[in-house]
Amino acid sequence: MIRSQTAQRFGWVAIVPLVLTVALSISFAASPTSQPHHGDQVSRDGPLSLEDHMEQMQSSLRELKRQIIDPRKNMESANIVAEMLVHAAQAKQMRPPKEREFASDKRQAFVMGFRKKMNGLCASLVQLEASLLDDDNIQAQKHLAKVLDYRFKGHRQYKQE
Repeated sequence: MIRSQTAQRFGWVAIVPLVLTVALSISFAASPTSQPHHGDQVSRDGPLSLEDHMEQMQSSLRELKRQIIDPRKNMESANIVAEMLVHAAQAKQMRPPKEREFASDKRQAFVMGFRKKMNGLCASLVQLEASLLDDDNIQAQKHLAKVLDYRFKGHRQYKQE
């Protein structure tokens, strides 16, 4: 296996928490609403919406599913996962439109559930990226299955129909 110099020096025990810390710091810098901040990703029409972030992740997932079995594309796959992590961290700060369907006393619990699911997704993405960087495509496929499960269950629970 080919590992980066940092991974050889410190091992993934130090690298994975560092990556997770960076991802979480990005997410805490965003507001709990979908209002843009300096440095947020912006489309031609303004800041990205929750739906935009989810569509970007969906597109990345399609590409990742095609190439995850090819060890020669592990760095490219890891970069795709890193982009997905950024979208997930920004999306979790937003409020799903489906929250409007709930009475005001149940909205907070619904939004907190959404954020917890998104935290789980972020953790799975970090594990997926780590597996790809370790050239462990078997483990990467297992982590990808977890990401796909988060997508399936999360959309069923939180996506507005």
